[in-house]
Amino acid sequence: MEIKFFEYSEFLFNDEESRDLDRKTIHYSGISDSHFMGFAALSIFQKYRKKFFSYDLIRILCGNGNNGGDGLALAFFLIQNGKVPTVYLKDGIMSGESEFYKNAFLNSGGRILPLESFEVFSGKKSVFLVDALLGTGFRFPLKSPLDVVISKIKTNKQTNPENSFILSIDAVSGFNEDFAPPFEPDALAEIGIKKWSNRFLPNKIKKSFHRIGFPIFQHSETKKKNQTTPIRSQTNRFKIRFRRAKIRTFRFQNL
Repeated sequence: MEIKFFEYSEFLFNDEESRDLDRKTIHYSGISDSHFMGFAALSIFQKYRKKFFSYDLIRILCGNGNNGGDGLALAFFLIQNGKVPTVYLKDGIMSGESEFYKNAFLNSGGRILPLESFEVFSGKKSVFLVDALLGTGFRFPLKSPLDVVISKIKTNKQTNPENSFILSIDAVSGFNEDFAPPFEPDALAEIGIKKWSNRFLPNKIKKSFHRIGFPIFQHSETKKKNQTTPIRSQTNRFKIRFRRAKIRTFRFQNL
């Protein structure tokens, strides 16, 4: 996989920067977390609507973080439009906005199963699988039940490649740019801002970008940063990123 920097006309953000920008956007925009979560889910639903309805079954795997909340919100919009998904949810404390969409889905007649109960589908029906397990807050190593479930996602794709479609929301769960993806989704829906680590995914993964109302302030932010950050620091940061990209390019080309 070769990375071409001229293809990206917008800034790329690492995981820490992405989380920081998420918090600042919510704080300064006056738009609630639950609204942004709904914007993301609705945008993804509209983008993949035809494909959703072309599959016999939809399974949504949700973590207990806000990435899982995006999956729950998507499940709500699906059931409201007559397509009932099966949702698998990781046990644990959830944010208020994630709980909101969980309850909205349940109150619409949806059913939620424990994440541990997810199994590889061996029938003849086609399956649309949504990966909403882990977002930018993910840290190695993978822990149970996530490690087992992610392994099952890979097995599901290998055993039923023609009748399955995998969509990852915002990030491929368990992916670290220094290693090969734990599984290869068919598509990735990036939300809000473009993430640096996603540029290292195989090119055959189709990417869609969902801006959802995040402010576009690259030029003003760049100008502000130039006034406050020493040039040497900015240059070193670019060199580090460029060097990492060259290393990854070499690794992919020599696989």
